[in-house]
Amino acid sequence: MTTKRPTDDQLPSRALRMGFGRTLAAICWGLLCAGGGWLLSTAVVLIGGPDDCEVPPCHGGPITAVQLFGGLLAGGLGLVGTAAATGRRTAGAPRLLPLAPVLLAALAAGLLGAARTEGRTHPWLLAAAATAAVVAVPAAVLARPRRARQRRAYLTALATARRLEAHGVSTTGTVTAAEALHSTEDHAVELRLTVRYLAADGTEHARRHTGTYPVYDAPRVGSRVAVRYDPQDPATAAVGELRPDAAAPQDARPPLTAELERLAALHREGSLDAVEFERAKAALLDGRR
Repeated sequence: MTTKRPTDDQLPSRALRMGFGRTLAAICWGLLCAGGGWLLSTAVVLIGGPDDCEVPPCHGGPITAVQLFGGLLAGGLGLVGTAAATGRRTAGAPRLLPLAPVLLAALAAGLLGAARTEGRTHPWLLAAAATAAVVAVPAAVLARPRRARQRRAYLTALATARRLEAHGVSTTGTVTAAEALHSTEDHAVELRLTVRYLAADGTEHARRHTGTYPVYDAPRVGSRVAVRYDPQDPATAAVGELRPDAAAPQDARPPLTAELERLAALHREGSLDAVEFERAKAALLDGRR
């Protein structure tokens, strides 16, 4: 079955829209960039003032130092805040606006604020601000195809998830391949699994799934996992949680020596430290009593 591309009126696409609040926040962060540029430019002008300047802020001083560091802080926060305000609304969703043109526009705002300092206009800063603004336009145009692909992929994945939740059929799949991608800081491992499952019509299908699992209880080849598939298109499926077979007889489980060797291998690889290794080994031995 060919999956039709969902439209915005068929799905809640709020995660793909800026909204009034985020738009206002992006504007405020942009104004902060302009203010930071003004403070930074003012500090630079005062530091490099004429030799006969007798005003205390000239050639440095506490006020100039505050303006200098305040401008750097405000400009940096403005750039980060603008990028965050135009970023993802929810996990898995694409960015609301492309990052490169957003940063260029924020930079243009900062340069524009710096162009007017101490009652003078700096033409070269105006030219730099205009250049950044002009470059942001083709950057946004070039980013449109990629953003459109990400948007379609997100909406399609959302439509598939909702269809499986409403009309999917649950079954159990078997892991036929498990590839470790990397370990996380909380002693978990990200795995790319290949899961095979049987549909109600007897056809066998395979699904690849990437997920994060505790290193001491990670799926391996032969593990059973929950699968929910579309009865009209059994190849479309979502892989769920690991399903320990509690009803299996004792001798159906892997040998104790194999389990201990697996934990030792994880310890040698650095996925488990000494404390976690001893804790996992104790839990395994307690479960076999």
